[in-house]
Formats: sequence, C-alpha cells, structure tokens
Amino acid sequence: MFSKWFNNPVYFRYAFYISFAVTLLFNLTCFEKSDNFYFMYMLVTVIFGFGFYKRSNWIILLVVTIIALCRFYLVPQSAHIFSYLITYYLIMYISVGFMKQYQK
Repeated sequence: MFSKWFNNPVYFRYAFYISFAVTLLFNLTCFEKSDNFYFMYMLVTVIFGFGFYKRSNWIILLVVTIIALCRFYLVPQSAHIFSYLITYYLIMYISVGFMKQYQK
C-alpha cells in the first residue's frame, strides 16, 4: 500500500494542497491564538517534500519560505524567523532526499 503512494507523488501533491489549506483555515478561524498548530506546518513541509521532490531548488525554497512565514505570523511564539527557516529547510530537504533515494 505504501509503495503505491511513494511511487506516485501526485497523492502527496493533493495532500499538500489540502493539508496546507486546512492548516491555514484552522489558524485563521481559531479565536484564541494558541501554539498548538505548529506540528501541522511541519507535516505540511514533509508532505510538500514528498510531492514536489523533482522541482527546482528555487521553487522548493520559495514554497518552504512561505510555509515558514505563515507559521511565524499565525502561530505566536517567541522565536526568530531564521530559526523557523533553517528548521523547515532541513525538514524539507530530508523529505526530498528520502523521495529521491526511494525512487532510485
């Protein structure tokens, strides 16, 4: 079952669109600003890496920067944007590397 998913990254692309929209919707409609949704942004980053591993590095970096900026502005925590960017870049490159190794 999992090999079917990993052999066809289209499933992860659709999952990325849906999960990113749901994450943004949860953060925008939540009346109290809590930091309980940070894990959803990490999950979105992993799904993005699985689905878009063949794209150019610039597009991948741009989208992950957008994800990190959304997390920085929508989830209140006292951290610097650079720590979010480095963390999300590492998560994304690990998932991209996993998919590239799996596809060999």
